[in-house]
Amino acid sequence: MRKTTLAALVSLLALGFVDGIVARAEDPAPAAKPKGHQFYNPDTVETLSGEVTRVAKVAHKRRRGYGVQLMLKTDKELVLVRLGPGWYVERQKVKIQPKDTIQVKGSRLTLGGKPTIVAAEVHKGEKVLRLRDDSGAPLWRKSHTT
Repeated sequence: MRKTTLAALVSLLALGFVDGIVARAEDPAPAAKPKGHQFYNPDTVETLSGEVTRVAKVAHKRRRGYGVQLMLKTDKELVLVRLGPGWYVERQKVKIQPKDTIQVKGSRLTLGGKPTIVAAEVHKGEKVLRLRDDSGAPLWRKSHTT
């Protein structure tokens, strides 16, 4: 009985592995990647100012933990601003809250049909929350190596 259970488990794992390979092979070719890092394109960097209407923790789909994002109301639009992983954002001295007036520098893109800014810097008064370098490389990755 033990051999049968083990064989069934191995078969299921192999089938799942093959399904994953087939699913990836069936996906259409990805669009050209931006010049910077995933979800950050240095060619689309802009600076926006406005009032924070909401700060949220959003669970990652493929890994543990969560990301921090906010909604920014400018004179022209309501835009989602992605900051970074919670463990990094929450360790910084600059704390962003609803009703704060901030300035965000980041890469504009459209995610899920909605305007989104992937933030590199957030200015709150004289304080600056630094999230990415000029190429879009996340500063939290550098903090793991230092």
